[in-house]
Amino acid sequence: MDRRTFLQGVSVASLTSLLPASEIAAAPAPLAAARSASSTTNKKLQVNFNFLQTGGDYPFLNHLKTAQAWSFVDSSARPTSPAPNTLDSDGYPLTLSNGGLTTVFFIPSQDPMKGRPGRYVVTWEGDGTISTPGTAVSGAKSGLNGRYEFIPSSTRVVFSITATNPANRIRNIKYFHVADEARIKAGEVFAVDFKQRLADANFGVFRFLNWQNGNFSNVTTWASRKPVSYVYYAGYELRGSIYAGITTNQGDNYSISFGSGAPNDKQTITVLFNANAATTTPTLNLNGAGAVPIRNQFGLQLDTTEKPSQRYATLVYDRSLGVWLKKGGDASGFNQGLDNGVPLEICLQLCVEMAVHPWFVTPYLAVDPATDFIAGLAAYCKAKAPVWMVPRFEVVPNECWNSVFCATQIGYLKAKIRWPTGGSYNIHNWAGMVGSIGGQAVSAVYGNDGSKYQTICGVQQSSEPSASRDRLASSAYVADGGTAASKWITHVAPACYFGASYSCAQEVAAAYKYSLADTAMRAQLATDFVNSTLVTVNSNNATGPITVKIASFTAWKTWAAGFGVKLTAYEGGWSPDYPATDSNSPISGATKGNQCVLTLATTNAPNNSASKTGTGAVPGMMLKITGVNGMVELNGNTYKVISVNGNSVTIDVNSSSFAPYTSGGTASYQGDAVNRTALRKASKSSNVLPIAWKQFYTGLAGLGTEFPSVFQFAGADNSWSVLDPDIYSSSTSQQWNAILTFGR
Repeated sequence: MDRRTFLQGVSVASLTSLLPASEIAAAPAPLAAARSASSTTNKKLQVNFNFLQTGGDYPFLNHLKTAQAWSFVDSSARPTSPAPNTLDSDGYPLTLSNGGLTTVFFIPSQDPMKGRPGRYVVTWEGDGTISTPGTAVSGAKSGLNGRYEFIPSSTRVVFSITATNPANRIRNIKYFHVADEARIKAGEVFAVDFKQRLADANFGVFRFLNWQNGNFSNVTTWASRKPVSYVYYAGYELRGSIYAGITTNQGDNYSISFGSGAPNDKQTITVLFNANAATTTPTLNLNGAGAVPIRNQFGLQLDTTEKPSQRYATLVYDRSLGVWLKKGGDASGFNQGLDNGVPLEICLQLCVEMAVHPWFVTPYLAVDPATDFIAGLAAYCKAKAPVWMVPRFEVVPNECWNSVFCATQIGYLKAKIRWPTGGSYNIHNWAGMVGSIGGQAVSAVYGNDGSKYQTICGVQQSSEPSASRDRLASSAYVADGGTAASKWITHVAPACYFGASYSCAQEVAAAYKYSLADTAMRAQLATDFVNSTLVTVNSNNATGPITVKIASFTAWKTWAAGFGVKLTAYEGGWSPDYPATDSNSPISGATKGNQCVLTLATTNAPNNSASKTGTGAVPGMMLKITGVNGMVELNGNTYKVISVNGNSVTIDVNSSSFAPYTSGGTASYQGDAVNRTALRKASKSSNVLPIAWKQFYTGLAGLGTEFPSVFQFAGADNSWSVLDPDIYSSSTSQQWNAILTFGR
């Protein structure tokens, strides 16, 4: 079958035929019994989880599952990671060198007010030696089939294997709280406190974007998913079966032998580059079949930090682009293997135990041409899910409009090859094509019974629905002989984030006042910030975000209904995104005199898309001046604001002897990023947030939005996290309080 026939979906059923029956039906272990199916009927919300290692969810009884990838104990070793062929299929060492292997993960605090105090246990099978900081209680760190009990010395755990007996290798290591030992022995997987927090919120859908590492994963096929028995889930998998060895080179042209013949589409190999590249245009020649350009994960030419260096890289060959897509093996990504996240079987098991519906995100390298990934996942869900469960399959990769993520750029490049004259909007046609093909694959698995599953295409909430027409109409793909995605997509999903409607100038001024205020005034300033989302604000009479968001969802619902498609949401919640840089105002005038007067008519505030009109300056603030033409004496200096009159800002410098101002310049509000972050963080604890939250989510539910979303469950110093810093948070999370009320 040629590529065009494959992509047109005329033989989509062949996707399922690629899977052996054992791959579809076999489970690594029986799934735990689900809660009563009737408990799913009153659930209203969806939640996204954070990344495993530092997310604060603590989801597993065995904390080692949240560890990063192995590196050598001897940090001076090069490369710093073990070769894939020195590990077994579960990631345990066959042999050791360079002092052994080490990894890092996190456990809850020993403070009873902030975490889970008590002793911990490490157990293992086989013969070896482990190392982990803490005060010993019983047992030893070495020996056969060991058990070591101790009190950890830190929430940051450095765990190492320093010896293994090749005749009876150390394996099946578990690191757990002593109170969980009976559960570990019974084969349970998930932490009790994690499950209890989820149960309290009564969520109805779990979306696994971050557990799947969905935005940057190099997973291509069903077989490239993480094994359930793998030593850790957060770190990448170094798979021996795809390790091609150490390259040779002539300049920046690398060569490797592995198997035979030219590379196949989506063929994945891990290599150790033998030499550092001098340029950003290296090639890789597999089996003498010819030099193929090496590109980054986005399909773009490498930048200087992405040049191959003497590290492990995992590369995927893409035939239509004619390139190797490289992950790692450089100074930017370091060593990398298969970035395959949490096993999909484990994700489904959690949903079964909690009586919720799973939402899976399709990896961007599995959709064009379509591999067996989505069909394999659907077949597994069909075989193993309870009858009440309706799995969600996001068949178009996450946010195929966001240039930060790989899928968007790959989609642009693929669309440009397929439809050269379509321009930038071809990303929508590409999404419509992969949505159609993926939707057909899922439908085929379920015998075209749309009541048993959902297939989802994300849409950019802030854009006009009409601009996304071809995500469902698939006009270019239909012209090629394919079928419209609207025949196979069941739901479109905007994001349901909402936030304050302060103008840039208002927020900069309020944040500075917050930095100086006492406790009571800080609470009031945070309340005013949240309240702005409910009311008509600003001189231009712009409506608050809740009104705007509900109107937007109404438009999306109407648009989707025109295709016979329903509405859900993929992410959302109160979103006070924390800024990383200070706000600033362009300078349009500067006077000579005893005190210089700047004209600052607009304000630019990162992470604020509201009006830029006006100055954020407040007396007492410090402004750093750069880029002024004419009155160059101001440049590089920081001045205090003396007074503000409209857009005229007086600063404490005598400019009488300065050269006349001619043009340009920027006044940066010093400390603004810290101040705005503090105000925004405080808004999460404002006692008026539940009022705004309830108004928004009630409006979404009234539109028929299925399971509006919250992003994300937990995480430290994260603007989106509901439980901050982690699931043991005892501080007041007003969004959490709103969820507890609304979700029942």
